[in-house]
Amino acid sequence: MYNPMKNVILLSLKCRFPNSLSMRKLAILLIQILFLLSADCFNQNCGSLDSRAFIAPDTVCQGNEVVVTNTTPGNTFYWNFCTGNTTYLPDGINMGDPGGYMQSPYYIHTVKDSNLYYSFVSTSQTGELIRMFHGTDLIGYVDSVTNLGGFGVLNFDIRGMCTGNDNGYWYLFVVDGSTVLRLDFGNSLMNIPVPQQFVFSELFLSEKIRILKEGNEWIGFITDSQTSKLLRLRFGNTLANAPQIENAGLFLPLSAPCGFDLKQENGNWYMLVSNRSNQTISRLEFGASLLNEPDGEYLSGLGYLESNIDVTISQDCERTNAYVSNWVLQNVFMVHLQFDHGLAGEATAYPVGTTSAILNRPYGLSAIMREGDSLYMLVVNHGSSMISRMTFPVCDDASISTWEGSDPPPVIYNNPGNFNIILRVDEGTPNEQVFCQNVVVVPEPEFTLGPNLTSCDSDTAWLDQGPGFKSYFWSTGDSTRLLPVTETGTYWVEVVNAWDCMGRDSITVTVNETYLSFVDTTICYGVKYRAQGGWQTEEGIYYDTLLTIQTCDSILQTSLSTRICTLKLWIPTAFTPNGDGLNDIFLPVTQNVLSYHIMIFDRWGHQVFESNTVSDG
Repeated sequence: MYNPMKNVILLSLKCRFPNSLSMRKLAILLIQILFLLSADCFNQNCGSLDSRAFIAPDTVCQGNEVVVTNTTPGNTFYWNFCTGNTTYLPDGINMGDPGGYMQSPYYIHTVKDSNLYYSFVSTSQTGELIRMFHGTDLIGYVDSVTNLGGFGVLNFDIRGMCTGNDNGYWYLFVVDGSTVLRLDFGNSLMNIPVPQQFVFSELFLSEKIRILKEGNEWIGFITDSQTSKLLRLRFGNTLANAPQIENAGLFLPLSAPCGFDLKQENGNWYMLVSNRSNQTISRLEFGASLLNEPDGEYLSGLGYLESNIDVTISQDCERTNAYVSNWVLQNVFMVHLQFDHGLAGEATAYPVGTTSAILNRPYGLSAIMREGDSLYMLVVNHGSSMISRMTFPVCDDASISTWEGSDPPPVIYNNPGNFNIILRVDEGTPNEQVFCQNVVVVPEPEFTLGPNLTSCDSDTAWLDQGPGFKSYFWSTGDSTRLLPVTETGTYWVEVVNAWDCMGRDSITVTVNETYLSFVDTTICYGVKYRAQGGWQTEEGIYYDTLLTIQTCDSILQTSLSTRICTLKLWIPTAFTPNGDGLNDIFLPVTQNVLSYHIMIFDRWGHQVFESNTVSDG
């Protein structure tokens, strides 16, 4: 069973706020993050976190029902209660070379057309574009592969590509040196496309391209690794237009920029750019519009970057994550960047543990795609000419994993952790909206009354469930932490912690009877009597404690009295040991004698008899 708390890393971060952006960035909250997973959110209203979307508790106790109330209108509703999470590091498999066309591939672009998945791959050795058809899911292997060729335009400088859907018509844009090739697929990405070439003197060695729609205008961005520039394409109100090109910024912190990704958070657009030359990541902020000239800075303090190429961003409920490919044969093939306070805050880098059998000089990364409860990212390996599939772990802790319908039933999480509740409204349509909320499941209070115990009716047993709870309630009605017990019975206590989570435990206490015995005795004055752990000579009441088989004390009470005793002793002067039964034994006659010792010697001083018993003659 997957525990979503197992790999969580909590950090205390300090964010830098430039003066011109401080008020805007200070308003960014950890939870208020736009959740975008689809590769084609540029042609959809992907939505942002909105408290009006649905109502759910922020914190709930383990095992308690999470009641979710939908407040968003729509035609279709798809709920995820235990979805994959890009905060946790992915697992990977080598998918090999589907179709046998992957010859030193550079970039990959994965897109969903209705319920079908496609991937497009650029191959540097042949200068061709490869189309992979996955079918209805990304779980299995590729259903079919088509070599679309180079269209008489593409060559060894072919790099990145992206799709756009404009009123039901699909377009694919491919960059190759100074060329932008537009491929018109019509109403399906399975069609044979119609190419159109655009050549721009401003481009020299273009790397990656992204196309988005802002309002009524289509906007594209291209990185040029040779001139270290970011170029902006403007199409107007349709992708069928010939684009105009312009410099997106004159003084941006770029150094041989390669891959990049764009996301919007709290109304502001952010771009992360991978700089291969100085092994850095640049953060560009456009503000509210992609037509603005962005502010930029290098992200500081990042490790593990080595010939870094591509970057893809995934926005989760509680944080934003990015993954960067390292174009290397060994060491760290991929780096995870974690933004605990959104893209405006600081990032922490973590290595993604994998082997060269899975990744080999990885270059391009697809967008992170959701299929059901699972998240996938495809990677092209320039070194091995193979495709890798990275899968982000899902959990199985929710009583309901997914639900289709406006109002889902209550959900119970069986283990503590951080869980995302995601609502997709009108998925796959231009009106698609995505809403997300993180729910923290707090563990039940951990305490115990201990094993069953045995006590004695002469003692008091104290039951204690430990400190740190907000309230206590005993089966006796008491509300104190400690409970005194003097009677046999089963006792339970309910405790409530700081999150109002209740825990309960019980214990059986057996109280055994303490026995009391009485002894009255009289001794002669001056004689010693053993009582109360010592020799007693005085009258009084004395107590001795004896251990019984029930481990309870048995009390012996001794009433001791003394009296004056007269000592009598008569020693015969003769006896007749002739066997006639009269005076045959020499025996002193005594009375009130407690201690006795007799020794008899003959006339020569030899001992002939000795005894300590008065009846022994």
